[in-house]
Amino acid sequence: MLECSLMTDDLLDLKKGDVIVRFGTVHKIFKLDEVELEDGKKNNIIYFQPVYKNRRNETLRLFIPVNNIDRTTIRLPVSKTELREELKFLRQGEYERTPFNLIKVKRIISTNALHDLAQVLKTLWEEKRDEDRNFTISKRNTFKMVMNRFHQEVAYVLGLDLPEAEKRITSALDVGWKRRPKDFGLNAEN
Repeated sequence: MLECSLMTDDLLDLKKGDVIVRFGTVHKIFKLDEVELEDGKKNNIIYFQPVYKNRRNETLRLFIPVNNIDRTTIRLPVSKTELREELKFLRQGEYERTPFNLIKVKRIISTNALHDLAQVLKTLWEEKRDEDRNFTISKRNTFKMVMNRFHQEVAYVLGLDLPEAEKRITSALDVGWKRRPKDFGLNAEN
């Protein structure tokens, strides 16, 4: 499993233009600032914004004091090697399914770990594809959210645009769907 938070050494090296992942969204650091606290100590502030902008986030600007970042799940993007392993996981036929329980799934997603997203994405994809399953609105919305988070990182790490990244993920998921054992237990109650 991938490390979810930045290591202390990584924090010292962050600079303008670096990219971080927060709640599955890829952000670029656009400013570093040093502020003096009430007690006279100095603290660095990291300002960042989404890399992939849309109407809902085009003006979004965030910041966090460096000394608070270890309390979050903010992390660096995964390497190409790690990302290829996750895409390989999506192409597998057998894996440990994540039963859909909205509270549990949201807790898993909140770890900001790419492998956790991949497991939920794969499970929900198979439920979406299985005609015998009831793919509820809640599952559909969760699937869209997880796909959005996953494909942002795929796009950034592999240098693709978002639609190309989504196609790559969908293709991997389809391969996994076709490779799954027919008695894999999709009809079992979650």
